[in-house]
Amino acid sequence: MPKNDAPKPVDKGGMGLPAPTAGERRILGALFPAAKPEWYFKYIGAGDQLAANEAAFDTLIKSVKLQADVTAVPAFDLPAGWTKTGPRTVNSGGIQIKTDETVRFGTPPQEITISYIPGGGLAQNLSRWAGQIGATDFDPATGTQKFEAQGVTGLRVDMRGAGKK
Repeated sequence: MPKNDAPKPVDKGGMGLPAPTAGERRILGALFPAAKPEWYFKYIGAGDQLAANEAAFDTLIKSVKLQADVTAVPAFDLPAGWTKTGPRTVNSGGIQIKTDETVRFGTPPQEITISYIPGGGLAQNLSRWAGQIGATDFDPATGTQKFEAQGVTGLRVDMRGAGKK
């Protein structure tokens, strides 16, 4: 039988994860600063949609610069065609969820939410995200990676799940 030497597809984020599968839900995130995150950038949706915008997401997060006032929305560069739409608050199950900035782009419309969450704890937030997409086997050791932005080290998250049960 002939040997299959075809390379396996790998995501563009360089984390060595396989390419998204059909029907997969995914979160790409960036947390700043990496050691004790307070700013959370979250892009959630279908795996194929996120894969199509992954390089632009990576460019955006590498441009992040924290402000002198840590509570002020970080500065960052937008990819062409992406727009900031400002803060918003939504009610979900009787809980108010505040987003400090929203970036919208693409067809169908997609978004990245940017939130200031001081003291929330990395493990707690990653666990909550995993629950949102049915990522029952998320391992922070393989699903996160430190990277350098503009004067700050961030933590990039690539989380994949079968969908919310």
